[in-house]
Amino acid sequence: MPEEALIEDCRALTVPTLIIDGMADNRPRWAVDSLEQALPSVTRVRLPGVGHVPWLEAPDAVRGALVDFLTVSGS
Repeated sequence: MPEEALIEDCRALTVPTLIIDGMADNRPRWAVDSLEQALPSVTRVRLPGVGHVPWLEAPDAVRGALVDFLTVSGS
């Protein structure tokens, strides 16, 4: 899928979206940054010292972020 089409599809999403971002992930930061910028209703939680699999590396922090997001989004 061409990048412009992907961005356009992301901008069309109307649902609240949560990004849980491990700040120690070795993947390029621009990828997460551009996703955050393309989504119209996004919450991004940055977890310092956590890598690419935050649900394994910091399950309590991920659980807390999910509960917070669902509590606010579900209101």
